[in-house]
Amino acid sequence: MKQWIFGAVAALAASTALNAPIAQAAEVSGAQVGVSYSNLTGSASDANKLSAFGSLEVAFSPAFSVQGDMALNRFGGTNWDGGMFALHGVYHPMQGTALGAFVGRDRLNSQNVDFYGLEASQKLNMIDLEGYVWHTESGSDGTALGLSGSYALNDRFSLGGRLDAFNGRGDDYNRIGVTADYKLASSYSVYGEVGRVDAQGADAKGYIGLGLRATFGAGQGTSFSQRGLQDLLPGL
Repeated sequence: MKQWIFGAVAALAASTALNAPIAQAAEVSGAQVGVSYSNLTGSASDANKLSAFGSLEVAFSPAFSVQGDMALNRFGGTNWDGGMFALHGVYHPMQGTALGAFVGRDRLNSQNVDFYGLEASQKLNMIDLEGYVWHTESGSDGTALGLSGSYALNDRFSLGGRLDAFNGRGDDYNRIGVTADYKLASSYSVYGEVGRVDAQGADAKGYIGLGLRATFGAGQGTSFSQRGLQDLLPGL
């Protein structure tokens, strides 16, 4: 499976290069940068995360693109520093639809966790949907599944939600949240999330988060959200 995912990303990148017209140079089709803060509530309120992140997508043709992600995280309570980077190969079979394969690495407290997976997104008028599955074999095997979506109530405000589940060797983890996004201007927005996380061997906890994001490009951002283990903890 791991070799197939790496091969899929390589094949998408190769197909992109082979199918792009010679006269057509690669161009940035979308990008986003931002910062976010989230923390658990109640007795675990000292568990928090401060993040700075960015993504860039380069299109080689209307059908093929490559997206790169990077994030830096600071976890309060443990004083751990973390980082993530990932590379996506993206195929657009039709307008509003994206299919992707990705590989990446989380680094937390000097420990590396490699992951790889598949993803898909669909824009249907006022509705945005996105789903993924990824797997890791670093330390202990684990698989994550996720689904998120949003509905635009108007040209500035949208409401949505997300559901994520991670299953490993004694490390089951579930998260459910309600999201909101408000556009301050054409390229800037503030967003928030409230929800609940449930980890094996611990009581379920609530969380709350707030972020600021700037998006660029014709597609107003990148095809896919960022992935990885640190994306699941503790909130945004």
